[in-house]
Amino acid sequence: MNARLVTAYVPIPGHPRSAQEYGALGEKLGGVPVRKKCFYNTPNQLWLTKYVAKLPFKPSISRGDNPAKNTLLYHAVNHQKSTWLVEAAKAYPDADWLCWVDYGVFHQEGINNQVIYEMFEKLEKTPNDKIYAPGCWDKPLAVEASYPCWRFCGSVIAVPRKLVDAFDYGCRVAARKHISSTKNIEFEVNTYARVEHTGKLPFHIYRADHNATLFTEFPDAVQ
Repeated sequence: MNARLVTAYVPIPGHPRSAQEYGALGEKLGGVPVRKKCFYNTPNQLWLTKYVAKLPFKPSISRGDNPAKNTLLYHAVNHQKSTWLVEAAKAYPDADWLCWVDYGVFHQEGINNQVIYEMFEKLEKTPNDKIYAPGCWDKPLAVEASYPCWRFCGSVIAVPRKLVDAFDYGCRVAARKHISSTKNIEFEVNTYARVEHTGKLPFHIYRADHNATLFTEFPDAVQ
């Protein structure tokens, strides 16, 4: 099977990590010897940015323990991940897998070319019938909006071509529903957990953390 690494960069004014730092991290990711697609967008091109601009109210922002980082625009960028997977699937009709990897993933401990390359080797041997994602937690009974729900790590998520549209649709519906009912914008990992709770999509969560285990713990092919 053919797997495509998908990533993106959107400049966020005032973000704690500078554009220069992101550029250096992006260069490292660019050096990984796998098929890739990188999107470069501006804030006004993101679906969540457009959606919020049309709301008749000003929503609150879930900031967790890092309010300098967790801004409206940061949430909008992260909620765009599923849409970038859809766009990559359209651009590469031969890709059986579209695997999101954060542009700045190399800032996490132990990440190197080899662990990413070996994960993609496994991915290309994996039946494309489930969404694979690293996660820190067991499936929670409920999702608390104020802090990230680490059922999903967020940095990596591999989606089969045949499920990318349904995953993106589920994420958009869950995010809009939460904003409409609570007047709050939360973390994309919380949205993923809400999508999982619907039971409409097949997820395989493997235990990992925000380090090299994002890649090294990807399971061997499940027949």
